Amino acid sequence: MPWEGYNFEDAVLISECLVYGDIYTSFDIRKYEIQTHVTTQGPERITKEIPHLEGRLLRNLDKNGIVMLGSWVETGDILVGKLTPQVAKESSYAPEDRLLRAILGIQVSTSKETCFKLPIGGRGRVIDVRWVQKKGGSSYNPEIIRVYISQKREIKVGDKVAGRHGNKGIISKILPRQDMPYLQDGRPVDMVFNPLGVPSRMNVGQIFECSLGLAGSLLDRHYQIAPFDERYEQEASRKLVFSELYEASKQTANPWVFEPEYPGKSRIFDGRTGDPFEQPVIIGKPYILKFIHQVDDKIHGRSSGHYALVIQQPLRGRSKHASQRIPTSGVNAISHPFLSRVSP
Repeated sequence: MPWEGYNFEDAVLISECLVYGDIYTSFDIRKYEIQTHVTTQGPERITKEIPHLEGRLLRNLDKNGIVMLGSWVETGDILVGKLTPQVAKESSYAPEDRLLRAILGIQVSTSKETCFKLPIGGRGRVIDVRWVQKKGGSSYNPEIIRVYISQKREIKVGDKVAGRHGNKGIISKILPRQDMPYLQDGRPVDMVFNPLGVPSRMNVGQIFECSLGLAGSLLDRHYQIAPFDERYEQEASRKLVFSELYEASKQTANPWVFEPEYPGKSRIFDGRTGDPFEQPVIIGKPYILKFIHQVDDKIHGRSSGHYALVIQQPLRGRSKHASQRIPTSGVNAISHPFLSRVSP
């Protein structure tokens, strides 16, 4: 059913119960990898002794220079401390190092700091660290350090959900439980989809799955239906769904489960006003899954940053903390004369 335009164009309206109940909460595990190489000036070193770095950046490193298991890391935190040797030129020294050499004659390190830092958008708990050293007789024997970080992600506006029939959509709004439409027995619904997503995709299987899921939950049954079951009998799927809904309505003494005037549909009520909606609505329990496409991996913003030297334009790409192009539809949306505010 449509709801105030919030499920227009495959958008999905959900209840806050799905957030607080951790129904769609997932753990995202990312693997970060770094290698040590042998340069012309010597091998790179994994160490915690990194000069000219603040102590807070090194707080999660152990004595070997690798992030400790169980540490909570944010964007920009150092995961692996690494020094790369370089040619000892006077211009390569920091100003304070040149001062120490000129006044006190202290020899300072000629290595360059090449620590591996957590990229933009990364945060979470370190759940595993692996230090792999390949065996072999060659002088080029790189060490590989893999860090696995787990991040708990609750479902939020902008995440994508999908069923098993291509019925996918983006979360557009999370409503309080008391504002969601509710059934005749007082239970609020969890998700509201747009009915226009059915005829355009021509996948009526999602309708059968939705209604049969309601009957199965009330009767405590599981159904296994063969594809192309219409070859056995005309309207076989429809007859099965209606018969199971009628059986569920009779056994549970809930007449709203199967109403002969509009079988498969039910009258529901607006949670804000308590008034019934004008038309009956299909109510059921389909399989709805959370997609890998999540808003945390796509959202990006930039106030200032690096520019290209030649054209003096911002760099391109989210990974470089650079700018991203806005499509024509986005430009038209933010330039609309009646736009009062812009929010993610």
